[in-house]
Amino acid sequence: MSIRLLAAFLAILAAHPALAQTAAPATLPSAAIDQSTPEGTLKLFFQAEARSDGQTLRDVLLPSNHAEEIIIDAIADKNDADRELTTALRAKFPDPTRPDPRDEAELQLPAIFQKIDQSDQQITGDTATLKAAGPGGQPFTLKRVDGKWRIPLDVLFANVSPDLLRDQAHQIELQVTIMRSGAADVTAGKYATAADAIADVKKEIFTAALADHAAATRAATRP
Repeated sequence: MSIRLLAAFLAILAAHPALAQTAAPATLPSAAIDQSTPEGTLKLFFQAEARSDGQTLRDVLLPSNHAEEIIIDAIADKNDADRELTTALRAKFPDPTRPDPRDEAELQLPAIFQKIDQSDQQITGDTATLKAAGPGGQPFTLKRVDGKWRIPLDVLFANVSPDLLRDQAHQIELQVTIMRSGAADVTAGKYATAADAIADVKKEIFTAALADHAAATRAATRP
């Protein structure tokens, strides 16, 4: 998933001298990890990313048109498929020397949450703007819908046409189908090693992308 602006938002927070050199004051309030506040929604987003939690991403991301609804579903499906494949691989091929990538991502969350809590916030009606404290902070906008703060998808995919979003969603769903099939094959004992399974899934994704591109080209050039 493209989270360029979210990543940029956190990069600005991390780069700000006052935040990079000092810890948060002990009295600084910490927003709950839920959609009751803009900060809580950002935290919930990053937690969902760390846990490959597709349903929470559906709840947090806010579409403005049908194409954005489609890409949100694809993003959520990809996260769920990634979780299913990772779970299957770790269950079938346990390796205590290789940490679960989800655990590693979870370990980064407290620092991310602290930076979100340190951001400046301005709320006007049902629109919130968060940015890094001090000069140079890039504003990040959230919207409140039915009492819950959400991240407008057009913040993440600015200037991307609906046709391109639909195409991206289609490509993602091709990957999802293969990843879920791969998870089932791992559980069924098709592969001798985790490396074999991963290599096969990657090959299938590449092959499917080539076949889909060829089919689209033929359709576009058909008289």
